[in-house]
Amino acid sequence: MTPSFVKRKTKQFLKILVHSSIIWVFLTTILPQVLLKLSIPLQLNVIPSILSNTEIQLLIAHPDDEVMFFAPTLIELLKPKYNNTISVTCFSTGNAEGLGHIRSRELITSLKILGIDDVEIVDDETKFKDSMSLEWKSNDILEYIKKPIILTFDKDGISLHPNHISLFKAALASSKRVVSLKTWSFWEKYSSTIITNYRIVLKYVQHFTNDNEINNSSDKSVSIFNDLPSVILTIAAMSFGHQSQMVWFRWGWLVVSRYVNSNELIIVK
Repeated sequence: MTPSFVKRKTKQFLKILVHSSIIWVFLTTILPQVLLKLSIPLQLNVIPSILSNTEIQLLIAHPDDEVMFFAPTLIELLKPKYNNTISVTCFSTGNAEGLGHIRSRELITSLKILGIDDVEIVDDETKFKDSMSLEWKSNDILEYIKKPIILTFDKDGISLHPNHISLFKAALASSKRVVSLKTWSFWEKYSSTIITNYRIVLKYVQHFTNDNEINNSSDKSVSIFNDLPSVILTIAAMSFGHQSQMVWFRWGWLVVSRYVNSNELIIVK
């Protein structure tokens, strides 16, 4: 591939992202407000009763997992109308590069920006070593599982990270209700707002046609969409909270990751 070809394709891709982002702002932020003014309320996020009036414990493996992956869910479920309390347990300090003491403080800052003060950081590298090759033991994790609703990764851990997957296995071994964050395919994960726009349009069509099957979802799947203010909050939590981690690919994640603007939760048990 010639440099001119790469440059041309990059420009085309960025143009698509910009246009998709404009459509996304209209669909998630402007249009719902217009409909509300017209007394046509539309709820893009329909939260099941088990995720209301309850205590939720988010299990993460590393500082920044909470905002890179779970921000849409945390921001939505913390809204006063759901009457939830959310705590976070992080099973490592993210000390793979010797920055554990810094990253622990950054996690606390990030969570405060998102609206969470209840955080427990487990600093025990003999049991929970930050590693791409080690799975943690479920029995060790179970000691820290306390709340009635456990929110964590799914069996694929978003990126097949064994630390992430360990948390899901331990949650399943507990006696708690488990809600997992769905791992999307590569193209879904890095589709920015493109696939999100498609899902939201289906939501609008479903709403105005009263077609409950058009989005092909089940009562075990919960879609959560961020609006513009929520995405701004997400970017603030990541960029101001986790300053030591803000290298070029983290900025790229904020631009192209679908996890920044939406989540899909699976009610496992």
